[in-house]
Amino acid sequence: MKRIDVIGYFPELAREAGIKPRQPWIWFVSDLQYQWPYKRGIQKWPVTVRIRIRDGKPVYLTPPKLDSLTAEIMFQGILVEISDVEKPDKAYLRFKPVNMRDSQNINLVYLPDSLQYVPGSTIIYLVRLSEIPFGTKTLNIIVSDSNNNELGRLPLAVTTKKPAYLKVKITDEKGDPASARVGVYSNNHFNYPPQTLPLYPWDHTVPEGLNYDPTWPAKRKRVFYTRGTFEMAIQPGDVFLVVKKGVEYKRYEKRFKIKAGETRECSIQLDRYFNLPKEGWYSSDDHVHVYRDGKNNKDILEWAKAEGVNVVNVLQMGDIGREYYMQYAWGDEGTYAEGNYLLRSGQENPRTHERGHVLMINNARSHWDPATYYVYEKALDLTHKEGGLNGYAHNGTIFNAERGLAIDVPLGKSDFVEVDAYHMKALYDWWNLGYKQTVALGSDYPYAEWFGDRNFYVYVRGPFNFDNWLKAFKEGKTFSSTGPIIDFTVDEQLPGSEIVLKTPRRLKVKLRARINPTLDTLRRVELISMGKTIAECVPESEKEKVDCTIEYELPVNQSMWIAGRALGKRTEAHTTAIYISVDGKPFWNPDGLEDRIAYMEGKLNELEKLINDGKIPASQGASLMEYINQAREVYRDMRAKL
Repeated sequence: MKRIDVIGYFPELAREAGIKPRQPWIWFVSDLQYQWPYKRGIQKWPVTVRIRIRDGKPVYLTPPKLDSLTAEIMFQGILVEISDVEKPDKAYLRFKPVNMRDSQNINLVYLPDSLQYVPGSTIIYLVRLSEIPFGTKTLNIIVSDSNNNELGRLPLAVTTKKPAYLKVKITDEKGDPASARVGVYSNNHFNYPPQTLPLYPWDHTVPEGLNYDPTWPAKRKRVFYTRGTFEMAIQPGDVFLVVKKGVEYKRYEKRFKIKAGETRECSIQLDRYFNLPKEGWYSSDDHVHVYRDGKNNKDILEWAKAEGVNVVNVLQMGDIGREYYMQYAWGDEGTYAEGNYLLRSGQENPRTHERGHVLMINNARSHWDPATYYVYEKALDLTHKEGGLNGYAHNGTIFNAERGLAIDVPLGKSDFVEVDAYHMKALYDWWNLGYKQTVALGSDYPYAEWFGDRNFYVYVRGPFNFDNWLKAFKEGKTFSSTGPIIDFTVDEQLPGSEIVLKTPRRLKVKLRARINPTLDTLRRVELISMGKTIAECVPESEKEKVDCTIEYELPVNQSMWIAGRALGKRTEAHTTAIYISVDGKPFWNPDGLEDRIAYMEGKLNELEKLINDGKIPASQGASLMEYINQAREVYRDMRAKL
């Protein structure tokens, strides 16, 4: 049983339930996965139904009535509380979708005799009614016990008004059906069709059909996904329709009026702004948590198509106690592909607050072992042996990831760091210490960001497949992006390349940043070397705000690294560095090198203190100390070369 704080996650739900809890208020939630749709007010539950079990039978505290519902309420939310006490201390939360087309019964289970039930609790159902019949109808709330014995049924009167109808067909530039992210709003109310492309927001098999996008151009930030066609009843009045398909297509927006009883058909052909796969660049997300059993692959891949994400690293996640978001297979057997899109099983594990969260790509199986959980290097070595890649999540800083990196970068066990352009400290530190680490980025869906909004791009030579993509990723041919597209070369060499010079000379640098103007505009483009800006373009003309180029002749007198960065009004991008070696010297930054070495040694000291203080299991401490000491030897050798 998972415990969460209802005030933090469900403030509206707590108020609507009318419960004034004693502090601190903890709900024991048996279906934690359902918190996602309600965490940010995605769903509203305007009707609260309170049922008390008295003498073994359900009764209404106040008989409810759903009155004067409009077409918007083809999906009606009802919060149903069932309890045998007046002031419950705890609550179990359940989500219940009910399609009224097939039945006029709402079946709810009350669990007073279940082993998981805590006396004095309440069962709260978030009931979503869909396809409610028009006119005045009586629905039945049927309450049963945990053995499916009916305790009783209560009538629920519903009155609906005549709606308008909307039929939408979305195609790409070739005229083929196009999956997309969609918002439909009538009179500022959010509407969505009965059949949406299902999402799988938590570690479970029950799909959710809609979500929340804070960047959306509508007042209501709720959205759904479609495979390309949908039809729906909506509230008559002013309609605002928004369609988005990743960053490569222009976002579509249309406003119109619709009357009760009217059917409006909309055929939308999206305009492509970029064709990045044609240029060799493939969008990737290294950090998506979705349960996969093999049966939901098609839905998940269609979701990736809607967001324009070509490669999705679907992560089985763990802690020292167990694993989550289970994947049905690994390697080629765990890969599902159609055209230029593919899903591949990966792993976020080990993950601790003491030394960061590790991401694995192309591991052949789950490397979860509680007996060696804090000794990350055991698992990292296995992934490398299998031909996979290891990296650190969360900008390489959150959850004390710098401690883990302080061991694994100098020992050659980390290959990439998940970073955006505003949080480059970890990568700048390692590049300045003379170590190659590749830029990657991911959404951390469903915990952090919206899937499709935080990607990295990989330049693939030859046909697109996982092996060619992985090879290019290993070579560091990447840039991260939440919107801008970056073309960056030094003497025509791509990011991740190493340029070896025998003597100093000048190199030709070209940095071009582009952006889809329906999503954002550029405000600054920069060349970065050794952590400092050496050239920049601040767009002034309308053309430069969407397409800005820096051509620069770089005087190379010593070894160095150089990278490109683009900043929009709300988006950003950053490339992997290009490494330049002169006369065999390392590309590290000599300025402040001693301090950076001392900083990393300090992170090792922090880990040793955790071991000595018993914060890391004693059975694993000795093995971890071996790797800490190996890293110390590397730093001592570096210091000797200064």
